[in-house]
Amino acid sequence: MAMRTGSYVTTFRVPKMSDFLTNNINEFKAILESEIAAKEEDQMGEDQIVDNMADAEGDKAKEKAKNPIAAVGQPGQAKVHKTHAD
Repeated sequence: MAMRTGSYVTTFRVPKMSDFLTNNINEFKAILESEIAAKEEDQMGEDQIVDNMADAEGDKAKEKAKNPIAAVGQPGQAKVHKTHAD
């Protein structure tokens, strides 16, 4: 649609970007980098929380496997009595 209008764009070369433009571009890059770093840090923090939760569940399972008698006798569970045959 724009091609059918009488509008046109003129470009021209400049020998060097202005200090104002260079400073603004550098500030913008710094802002982007800090936001990306903060986002990655937040993501890493969330991953660490998930890992810690998984580790805690794994530790509970390992503890039960090491000491099955300790798990017996908790509310809602049947008690196991050992008998010795002579």
